[in-house]
Amino acid sequence: ENVSQLLNGQSLTVPRVQNLQTTGKTSSTISFEWTSLSSEPNLLRYEGYQDDVLQLTIGSNLTTAVLSNLDTDTTYKISLRAIYDIDGDEVASIDTNLFETTD
Repeated sequence: ENVSQLLNGQSLTVPRVQNLQTTGKTSSTISFEWTSLSSEPNLLRYEGYQDDVLQLTIGSNLTTAVLSNLDTDTTYKISLRAIYDIDGDEVASIDTNLFETTD
């Protein structure tokens, strides 16, 4: 854990997203999926970031998402984190990152 992660409520003590991968892309979208963490107690949701800016809030029962309105032939950093309720506080996993370029 580094200072930035601690300030963002991220912790190494909760399970992080696994198997984040691209499932499709166009000139303006990137679709991706990951392995479900729904069996983890206290999982609230997932948060999807594009170049470190929150873009998506994703239900805990979902394992796919799409970023849209992207620029053509541009590489994006896609980050996904799991959000948990630990003793009434929201705790985030360390980000799992994917780098992908639109068509």
